[in-house]
Amino acid sequence: MKYPVKRYTQTVTILADGTTANADTTALYGFLVGVKAVVPALVGTTTLTITIKDASSSGATIYTKATIAEGASFAAFIDANNYPLRVPLDGVQNITVTASNAQTAAEAPIPVVLLLER
Repeated sequence: MKYPVKRYTQTVTILADGTTANADTTALYGFLVGVKAVVPALVGTTTLTITIKDASSSGATIYTKATIAEGASFAAFIDANNYPLRVPLDGVQNITVTASNAQTAAEAPIPVVLLLER
């Protein structure tokens, strides 16, 4: 394998009249090198926040990105200090999606893609 990068997709669905949803991944091992999402056009909200927490042990936040525009694609490959994203993962992660306002009238499934280097 030339590039040891694995793609993991987890869909997180905000229910109608809700603002927050989360889902656990399967056990993931390696380095998180990218986070991507295609945010659908939402009803009643304008931006999203994606948070990834270590669900296996401490529940510590390992990645967060706020003010992601609805109806757009999002991708992050660098950290807050402009270095390549490289966060070690060692088990189950919890992905939380929070909308800026209540999602009205319909569910909002949001596929979040994690790129892992092994």
